[in-house]
Amino acid sequence: KKMIWSVPMKIRVGSKTISVLFKDEKQTLELPKNTEWVHLNADSTGFYASQCDHAMMEGLTKALKNGEKALTVLDKVCLVRDALAVAECGMPGETLNLLNLIVSFQNDEIGWQAPEDKKEDEDVEGLLRPLIIQSIGDYGYQPVIDEALKRFRSFMKFVYIFIYLFIYLFHYNNENDEKKTDISPSLKSVVFTIAIKNGDKKDFELLKKYYLTATDSAEKDWALRSLGWTTDTELIRHMLQWIKNSSEVRNQDKVYPFRTLATNPAGREIAWEFLQKTFSEWYSIFEGGFLVKHLAKLPSEFVSFEKASEIEKFYDSLDFPACKRSMQQCVENIKKNASWRKQDIALIEKWVSANVKK
Repeated sequence: KKMIWSVPMKIRVGSKTISVLFKDEKQTLELPKNTEWVHLNADSTGFYASQCDHAMMEGLTKALKNGEKALTVLDKVCLVRDALAVAECGMPGETLNLLNLIVSFQNDEIGWQAPEDKKEDEDVEGLLRPLIIQSIGDYGYQPVIDEALKRFRSFMKFVYIFIYLFIYLFHYNNENDEKKTDISPSLKSVVFTIAIKNGDKKDFELLKKYYLTATDSAEKDWALRSLGWTTDTELIRHMLQWIKNSSEVRNQDKVYPFRTLATNPAGREIAWEFLQKTFSEWYSIFEGGFLVKHLAKLPSEFVSFEKASEIEKFYDSLDFPACKRSMQQCVENIKKNASWRKQDIALIEKWVSANVKK
């Protein structure tokens, strides 16, 4: 007999919340008359993703645009998470639902720093700020790139004056200069990344030097990962050799900048070629431990069936049982994304042309 799991659901209908236990494969729930919108996983209490049909999604996006207070922050996170999960599965029309949902959210201004009258950043704003600045920088918006480079270079100047010319510290110790040189901890990784992606070789060397001299583990991690965003082919090749061969990078940290390089569009192909030539060496470095699973998933950012076949063929030629499943997952992920891209890329282009202001 087929087992059916009971699923408890907490459903938000306007200002009311309904708790329901679903026991059958199909079950009908009667809603109050004149219901304008329904959220199937209130406060994200259920361990499942829910799929909304077009009418349900229209009701939710309208409620969000109108600033519906009954939809909590957790509700909004849950809606985006579920819409993305369903869209990634390749369900027809779900990518359009996801795009419409995203633009229905609030459009409050979020700047580089919290207003002066706020001692503490709002929780959501504090999380959104680095994500938004990173995204805008990735899209090539020059004012953000210029600001990130200015802050990065001012910060590096301050750091090395402090280290090598201690007396200059007093020059930078007034309130106005401190604002120019200091970078908020929540933005440091973002500023490093944008600066390295858009800066020059000197910026790369400054951050590498900063990595080597920093004592805080979080600072070292931000710096090391950010170095992988360089777009200079020579520096990409240099970094691959450096992280593999140098004792300056701890063995347990080596995979993380490698993963950044494999994610970086400018370094993806170079990193893949390097991985093919050196896979056995990396396996020895990690001693067959759990980090080899991360190693096997490095090519996951490719989005073509041709590349999936190439990677699958290479992995089939290897005999490393410890990461065989991770290799299969990597190939599966590439095929899934390639299928999603093929199905919806034209729809996305059309939607962007119609909805994004130039």
